Amino acid sequence: MSTPEQSGPPEPGPQAQTVEQSVEHVIRSRLSDLLGGWYGSLETALPTVAFVVLWVWRSDVQFAVIGAVVATAILIGLRLARGGSLRYVLSSVIGIALAAFSRCVVATPKMRSCRAF
Repeated sequence: MSTPEQSGPPEPGPQAQTVEQSVEHVIRSRLSDLLGGWYGSLETALPTVAFVVLWVWRSDVQFAVIGAVVATAILIGLRLARGGSLRYVLSSVIGIALAAFSRCVVATPKMRSCRAF
């Protein structure tokens, strides 16, 4: 009598599955801490989104920067009221500054709306 042949690689044992789940949990936990969870990600993205939307709507960099700064100030107020770190809110300022710089200096240095900067 011949034994039936196995098709494909053998199934991992319960210990291998536990290790894999543990590694996945560690990676997800560290990534969540790095990004600040969903709230930290939202705080980082909202001022930049405000800048982009206002700039597309008005084609005025100064107006877009003011709108993004207002959004940042509101988020700072909310974060201080909750008693947390300002790290994620203030990191959005870097994105706003890069967007304004790239629009004013790199793309079109002679725009009227950029002269105020």
